[in-house]
Amino acid sequence: MADILKVPLQAIVAAYGESGARALLSQGIEFARSSGSRDLLRRVLRWSADLFEPTSDAHVRQELEASLHCLPYDDTPCPAAGADLAVLARRHLSYSRRLWSSPRRQARREAARAHLAAHALAAGQIELGLRLLPPFESLSTLGHGYSLLYADLHYEAATANIAVPDAAVRGPAWLLCQAAQKYSLLGLYGLASWCLIKVLELVEESSDDDLPDVVTAVAAVMPVLHANRDPQLARIYRDVVHASVPCGESLGVPLGLHHAAKGPTFSQCYGARAFQVPEAVTHQLVRLRVASASRNAELLAPVEAPLDQSNTFIPGSELWDSLSPLSVEATAPGRTTAEIEQNIKRHIDRGVHGALLAAAANGTQAYPDLDRLQEGLDDRTVFLSWFLPAAAGPESVYTMLAVTQESAELMVTRSASRSDDDIPETGNEAEQPPAEHALVRLVSALRSEVTRKPFFDEVVTPGGAALLARPLIPSEWLQQWRDRDKDHLRIWAHGPLHYLPFHLCSYSAEGQLVADDFTVSLVTGLGTSSPPAPPAPRRARTAIIASACGGEEFGLECETILEEHAANIATSMGTDPPIIKQEATRQRLLDELSTADVVHIAAHGTQDAAAPWFHCLYLSPDGDDDGRVFAHDILGADLRGVRLVTLASCESALGRYDINDNLRGLPAALFLAGAQALIGCLWPVQPEPATHFFADLHRRIAQGSATLTAFRGAQLATRADFPAYRDWGAFVFLNGWHHTVQEAT
Repeated sequence: MADILKVPLQAIVAAYGESGARALLSQGIEFARSSGSRDLLRRVLRWSADLFEPTSDAHVRQELEASLHCLPYDDTPCPAAGADLAVLARRHLSYSRRLWSSPRRQARREAARAHLAAHALAAGQIELGLRLLPPFESLSTLGHGYSLLYADLHYEAATANIAVPDAAVRGPAWLLCQAAQKYSLLGLYGLASWCLIKVLELVEESSDDDLPDVVTAVAAVMPVLHANRDPQLARIYRDVVHASVPCGESLGVPLGLHHAAKGPTFSQCYGARAFQVPEAVTHQLVRLRVASASRNAELLAPVEAPLDQSNTFIPGSELWDSLSPLSVEATAPGRTTAEIEQNIKRHIDRGVHGALLAAAANGTQAYPDLDRLQEGLDDRTVFLSWFLPAAAGPESVYTMLAVTQESAELMVTRSASRSDDDIPETGNEAEQPPAEHALVRLVSALRSEVTRKPFFDEVVTPGGAALLARPLIPSEWLQQWRDRDKDHLRIWAHGPLHYLPFHLCSYSAEGQLVADDFTVSLVTGLGTSSPPAPPAPRRARTAIIASACGGEEFGLECETILEEHAANIATSMGTDPPIIKQEATRQRLLDELSTADVVHIAAHGTQDAAAPWFHCLYLSPDGDDDGRVFAHDILGADLRGVRLVTLASCESALGRYDINDNLRGLPAALFLAGAQALIGCLWPVQPEPATHFFADLHRRIAQGSATLTAFRGAQLATRADFPAYRDWGAFVFLNGWHHTVQEAT
């Protein structure tokens, strides 16, 4: 190009700007293709890659299509106008089968076939193009242009209802899902979304005979669809799954769809045990920590609100944000120093999550089918999995799958309506996120009522009791399970239901609570791969660490009761004194997490709703270390030998979830690092019930009780002495991915 123009390309960029230079390179690509000069085409594409990142789907498509005409190892010329491509294909395939057997010759053969398939696509000969298409394993040698060719051919075959060799029995839904996957890998989210819209139409229009094949295709392909980076694609993806869940003949299909759509990146990261925060992100974190430490306290971190004010149900509040999907696009206006810092945190947070996406691509997580799931349940356990639509409407529904050793049932029910009188209105409906499920309002209102201080001898406010009576689980099912001695509900929640106190819900006219008859545990996913063995077996040891004054420089009050709380727990266990005061540093906590099998942490904590990998615990400062432990600090640790982490910290069981239900925050970081189970709080708890609960819990564990059994005993004991729902009902038990039912019970 420079030889033709006689002007350096950088000079053109300087003279005409980036858009002018892009237009020139675009013309150069078309000129090189029409000239038939493979060498010139390679040079123009290399210049384009060196100068610019593609900024639009059109740029991506033009460059990838052009790359198919100058593939490495391919020396076949472009067919002349009017050439019979079928004849060329027969000659080429016949010759290649006889002679091309070495790796280099195989690469030449596959490149030539891809080149000719691109011409078949341009000529509208879709079936011929699919016959010529090399196997997808050739991507490493053919590049991303091959992915585009693969997606285009499959999309055209599906829309034209062309019988595809070796894939006709799979039908158009399978072809469209394949195309959507490849488009999303290339960042062509608009095309991927369009494919999914077509799949959704097939789900809605298919006959009863065809529907199982459509749903099976969705279930088989969706787990590998990279729908995490584009919000619109993610919403359509959820709509497809939501429409498909009630349609399968076997209840194994809804289970597979739940796996596909609920936290795919989070689950897949379990198989990628070598996650590290990228160096560029680490550098940004160091600079942010240093900058934060040099400014006034009011600019540094959110301060915990008083108990009765922390759950205000206001769109845009931290509680509302925490119960809603995390936006990948939101930014603060940036008018103040605090807003600028928050935007920097958002940027870093997205960098951390991007690294997790890359790690997930290398994961090899396995999921149980229905039979294997039932085999993994004991005779006292019921597994429950919810799936919610991306947007709420007058007729929106949610589905719940209930599985026991003996049976499986699927419930489809209408969601909570915006017009329900007993859910407080929020004022301006335009302020509410348009894609939010109505259950956000229910969960938020319920939390507000439960944490409100009740009058006199009440255990919960009347408003809270009314909200808790909503039947999210059919009461007749609960009664049947109770009568069959099934007393453990193992719940895989979805969306805002991650933060619903299921154990406080009532299921009878007499106000019978779920917690009266059932132990409730929450699971983060159902990957079945066994975790890698820890580097060395850990002996049974409980580490107790507490910091009363951590966070003082960030505006938090020194609470000596935290260290008293830790001392009471140590006394009840009859173990060594806790790690407190200046010994309770960030590094000491990380050291204890690397050696102990049970760890209890008592400290101030704050969420960061906008950047959840900055979910923070405040420990004691140590020299240049300000004592803050962020969720992203935990991600790089190895906690595979940790049996249980307990957190006496405000809202320590909370975090955030994105549109695909990938969990983020401190609990997510602990599980991704390898911890088996976590006990934390859904809302701020007064010191007395918190100390009572955790002291009783750890005493039972020290005496040999299993973690879930100890949790249930401590819950009942705390309820007896502190009957208000906001006291004993705050504590929840969460399982990691490899913490089986047998281990828990």
